[in-house]
Amino acid sequence: MKKRVDKVVVLWTANTEMFLLPQIDTLDDLKQRVERSSSLPSSVLFCLAAIEEGVLYLNGSPQNTFHPGVVEYAK
Repeated sequence: MKKRVDKVVVLWTANTEMFLLPQIDTLDDLKQRVERSSSLPSSVLFCLAAIEEGVLYLNGSPQNTFHPGVVEYAK
């Protein structure tokens, strides 16, 4: 899709999903959870995919998607 349009935006709008505690505090913690196939909220997985694809991710829902480790990954 990125080849066909000027900008791609992932808009997350689900209204409920699992609440993740403890939060993902570091990039290492995030990588370990992904490598172990730990249970992660869908919003976090879509956010990671958007980061990896270099597209904008907007969270339009009350989920706790932006854990410190996810923000660190985005940077």
